[in-house]
Order: sequence, then C-alpha cells, then structure tokens
Amino acid sequence: MEARHLTRHSSSVTYWEGEIIDNINYFFLTNRWRADFETDRKHWERFAAFAPFHKDFVSIGCDCIPIASRSQYKFMRWKEQCFLKTDSECSLTISGFYYMCYDTASGHIEGYYCDPELRPFQGVQLDLVPGGSSGYSFGEFEFA
Repeated sequence: MEARHLTRHSSSVTYWEGEIIDNINYFFLTNRWRADFETDRKHWERFAAFAPFHKDFVSIGCDCIPIASRSQYKFMRWKEQCFLKTDSECSLTISGFYYMCYDTASGHIEGYYCDPELRPFQGVQLDLVPGGSSGYSFGEFEFA
C-alpha cells in the first residue's frame, strides 16, 4: 500500500498480508498482536454484518461459529509486515493490524485499525472506483 501526503511531501509504501476468517485456517479470535478476546469482541461487533455471529462468538467460542461459505460478507485481518519505502518525515507505525469486512455484493470494504498504543477504532473505508475497460479498482480510500 502507498500512503501519500502524510506530511507536506512525505509518503510511505508498506507490504501487507491478510487472513480470511474461514474457521479452518483463521478464526475470529486473533490470539496475537496484543489482541485478546475483549479486543476482538469490541472490534468485530462494530461491523453490522457481524451481528448474526455475535451471540455465538460470546457463548460457544470463536472457532465454532458457522460461517456460510456463500455469505455476502467476508471477514478478514490485514497486517502490514514492513515498510518498503518511507520518508524521514513519516510518522506511521505498523505495530497494529486491521479488522476488515468485505461486502462482496457492493465491493465496499470497511475496517478498524487496532493498536493499543494509538486512538482506538481508527476506521478505513474502501469503495470500488469504475476503471473503464479494466474493470474496477480500489483507487481511493479514506481513513475515518
């Protein structure tokens, strides 16, 4: 990802890795990056699409939640692994990670950054941008 205009002339490029919550390889419970059950609960419940899973998440356990493979929503975690390019003026950190929800019907992605050292629930919104003959892309994003 490239973040521009962090300060007057600075930019940064980071390398990301992601996890899709499928209850086979990755579960709603993070168990790392300084995230515990309460941290996960507070972040996942911010997504309206998580409401059908909330009761099961709290009562039966995070690795037993039935997720329909054909669900309209895909839950993910995104983690920046390293800086590929950064300016000396850059004040970004990659110590946290993002809780993400992808709406496959609209193409909308929303998420919340989690880092115990920073202000909680910093949001990110990604929307499809028509790309002409090349289809669609996520050409713009906004941190909420």
